Amino acid sequence: MKKYLLYTMLFIIPIWIVLLGADDSLSHRIRCANSSFSQPLYDMYNVTDSFDILICGNSRASVQYNPFILDSILECNSYNLGYDGCAVNIQLVKYEQWCKHHSNPKYIIYNIDLWTMNETRGNNREQIFPYFTMDRNLMKNMDIYHDYTIAEKFIPFSRYIGHKNMIEDILVDSISFYKGYYGCDWEWQHANVRHNQDLYKCACDSNMIELFCNFIEKQQSKNTKILFVYAPMFHTILQNSPDIQKMYDMYGNIANQYNISILDYNTEIMCQDSTLFYNKMHLNQTGAELFTTKLAHNIDSIGFLKK
Repeated sequence: MKKYLLYTMLFIIPIWIVLLGADDSLSHRIRCANSSFSQPLYDMYNVTDSFDILICGNSRASVQYNPFILDSILECNSYNLGYDGCAVNIQLVKYEQWCKHHSNPKYIIYNIDLWTMNETRGNNREQIFPYFTMDRNLMKNMDIYHDYTIAEKFIPFSRYIGHKNMIEDILVDSISFYKGYYGCDWEWQHANVRHNQDLYKCACDSNMIELFCNFIEKQQSKNTKILFVYAPMFHTILQNSPDIQKMYDMYGNIANQYNISILDYNTEIMCQDSTLFYNKMHLNQTGAELFTTKLAHNIDSIGFLKK
């Protein structure tokens, strides 16, 4: 029996070492890739600056808030922490993880919308793969919502099996990425014109609202100021969503409870102009620059950055 176990170990150990080496090599390549998949987490571990302002939210944050413009107008140092395809639960995991590696911000600009108070489960779960061995704490916190398998968590390289096409796309992708922001220089996607009332419903998961309120209380206890922003949506969403007033009521109540100011850009003339959007939920690069400029001047005028 002992001889059998010895032979088994002698067989497994070399394979394990090879898998560890392959895992480490591929994970490093993916982390360093200049792609929209890799870059949102890369800076967490490689940027050493302290930032006055963090911008939080989903893809409507990451592709619409340009830190270069904010920094230029407000004379601050901002970073866009937006997380594509993820609602508040994953956004806050990323925020907490960021603050473990950087100082707490003085200010948070939080993009709020119809989709924020949802619970993301499984979406973009592969984005954490390159950090499994590098940051077990990140993996454990994301595992609460992404349900990684035993093999994915503990057998080297196994989590990459079956993702060949995804890996190839990541390694050849190239984006213009600046402090968490990447502008999308795309034209209006005509296939996105049809109305989708299910997509335009307001997420209002009670557990996520409680999670969000706990986050606000924690940040305010650290003297971090928070600003809510409704970034522009194309006007047909407001016209066809069954829940616009529900959205305004929900965030209005939270803002009143915690004395948080709200800036609303859903009534701006830009919401009528499809040349500033690539779909109804997202501004293109031109629209994002116009919006961020308006936002920066409004932030300055309301004195948000003044203690």
